Amino acid sequence: MPKKQAGGPKKKTASARKTTGAAKKTATKKTAGKPAAPPARSYTPLYVAIIMVLLIVILFLVNRQIGERGIIGQLDRGKKTETKDSRPAASADNSGKEQTARSDDGSRTADPGAPVAEKRAIKLFLYAFNEKTEKLTLTTVGRSIETREPVRDAIRELAKGPSAREERQGLLSAVPKNLRVNSVRVANGTAVIDVNGAIEENANGSILLNRIDQIVYTATQFDGVKAVEITVNGKKRRFLGGDGLSVGGALRRHR
Repeated sequence: MPKKQAGGPKKKTASARKTTGAAKKTATKKTAGKPAAPPARSYTPLYVAIIMVLLIVILFLVNRQIGERGIIGQLDRGKKTETKDSRPAASADNSGKEQTARSDDGSRTADPGAPVAEKRAIKLFLYAFNEKTEKLTLTTVGRSIETREPVRDAIRELAKGPSAREERQGLLSAVPKNLRVNSVRVANGTAVIDVNGAIEENANGSILLNRIDQIVYTATQFDGVKAVEITVNGKKRRFLGGDGLSVGGALRRHR
């Protein structure tokens, strides 16, 4: 009896082993029949790369557009500049008229068609005071000036008055230093000299007569000028000064 009991358990153990092996095989088959789950992938680096590429493309397009606008703006400014620069040239070519410019004292001087300024010796008529006779007599002094219009520039030089050396010699001038010559026009032997109102300042007694003589004698030293007509700021005047000196006609040398 003890032997049979010992054999019983052994048989059960073998059966259990078979059952366990069958279960393992079944489990292995079930496991082999199902596909293995793929490992999880991370797409973050790919997305970052795509976004970076898109940003680079956008920045490139924006910079290109800005650059094109800048170039177009420069071309437009260049065209405007060329148009402005070309207008004066076209005007100068088409006008055919002599252009004029204003000098510092307001007088008009011809530009291209005017004669070239040159050194010229002229005479100014000043007064010498004789202490013995207490009389004034006209006398001449020399000047060398650069001029395009001798009559006009001679009267302007006259308005500067005598030099310091000439004053020491007793020479005087009745022409005021603020006399301005607006213009001079010579026609038919008469120089029409337009001056400002300073010609009438402090013109009492014989001062205005002496002033007019200085202007007339200085202007008529030039060839082609036989007489002088004085206008004030573009207007003809019949009389000048408080004493009513007649200047309505042509003024000539009386000596």
